[in-house]
Amino acid sequence: MRFLIFTFVFYVLNSILTVPVLADYNQTYSDYQFLYSQYRRSYDEYSVAKATYNTYRTLTTQNEALEKMRITLTDRANIIGAYLNLIYDKMLTSEGIPENEVTAFSKIKAGQENWLSSHKKLISGAATLEDLNEVSRDFDTRYLQIKDQTNKAVVTVLLSKNDSAYAKMPDLFNRLQAQLSRLPGAGEDNLSYLRGLDIARSKAQLWEGKRGEVVTLMSPKQYSYQQALDIGKIQNLLFGGLQYLKESTSYLNEIVSSITKPI
Repeated sequence: MRFLIFTFVFYVLNSILTVPVLADYNQTYSDYQFLYSQYRRSYDEYSVAKATYNTYRTLTTQNEALEKMRITLTDRANIIGAYLNLIYDKMLTSEGIPENEVTAFSKIKAGQENWLSSHKKLISGAATLEDLNEVSRDFDTRYLQIKDQTNKAVVTVLLSKNDSAYAKMPDLFNRLQAQLSRLPGAGEDNLSYLRGLDIARSKAQLWEGKRGEVVTLMSPKQYSYQQALDIGKIQNLLFGGLQYLKESTSYLNEIVSSITKPI
């Protein structure tokens, strides 16, 4: 039985807020943290009990290992359920995610929750360590699918953040271009403003290239859930794209602060 690590998910999900966090998400995140801590503790206790059983091979140590493993597998199922809720609430509180994407993940969540419920019944009914190991192997197989589905949902949230920022750029460019055209004269300052505007546009357009790479990586031709989505590479592409958008906005802000009339 492997230990599941979610540190990356914590960082990603809490670094991509585009709107004020709602109370429901705060509670979901708090629940997730609590269950994750509980899972870590039960896994550590199971590891000790397993080592003790492997050393002494007594009925007492066997029963202790059996019970600790049962608790750990149950906690693992609970943290997966909490993770599904966390992502779903993140989708609900993030700007720009299409309703059909939210609905699709809601159905995925419901299906996986049904499976987890049945899985926990098997855990409860297992009579031996081998029974629990068999149940755990079933989870390992199912987890590949869950990981794929949740990773794609995380990418959807990340894309929505960048897309929402990018969608506002054309209007900013047009308004600023109109403002610059009304400035008197055609001196060096005006030329500097126009150069800055061109740089801002080019920075924003670089996001389109990053987005295209992400879409390609998410294509079914590029991966299957057995091979796993390259979430790390996608994260780097999206965060790199967001940096371009921030740089573009920075150029625009410099121009705005330099001219006398606000946009």
